[in-house]
Amino acid sequence: MSGPGARRVVPSSLESSFGLEAPGIPIGDRPDGRPLRLPLLADEQVRVAVLDLPELLRLMALRLLGAGCELTVVTADPRSWAGVQRAGGNPPVLVTPGLTRWPLEGSVAPRALVVDMPEPPRPEFARHRWTTVVHGATRASLRSPWWLGAQVLLARPGSGRTVAALSPSTDAASVREIDLLSPPDFAAVVRGRLHVARWAPTARETAALG
Repeated sequence: MSGPGARRVVPSSLESSFGLEAPGIPIGDRPDGRPLRLPLLADEQVRVAVLDLPELLRLMALRLLGAGCELTVVTADPRSWAGVQRAGGNPPVLVTPGLTRWPLEGSVAPRALVVDMPEPPRPEFARHRWTTVVHGATRASLRSPWWLGAQVLLARPGSGRTVAALSPSTDAASVREIDLLSPPDFAAVVRGRLHVARWAPTARETAALG
């Protein structure tokens, strides 16, 4: 993801930085108040599944924008994304009910695709030059190769059984902990390891999210 003209990118290697030691994009606050940062911009495509957390999905989009991403949102409800679209600069945020274009040849990375639809992204969505692909849905697609292959799973409280089905390497104690969480806490499961975080938008983000 390097090269002449590239926008600012959080430097990361997927294998090393998923230990959460490298700088990354903050998605919430840990129980001790420190931000939980995820390396969502890496040298290989990062796939994120967001289970029944629509506000967090839009907050992630704002954070990806803040990291310099060119952002495309595919949604059946464009009105709910109006605040995110207004927050875009140059290039503008594309909010569309159907994907009408892939990243343009020669366009500058990083590029994020956020899919706010019941069905997971089609394979061809993910094969193109997206840096980060995020799918948010109220119900998980337990047989979907896309959901089963996501490196990051963000899940609402009480969804331990679903997390266990999608991420079998998650241990039983973590599954129980997910079931005992209460909003505004949520589960961030990265390669089977649980991190608990709390929804923590800034005042400006809260205004944009409406």
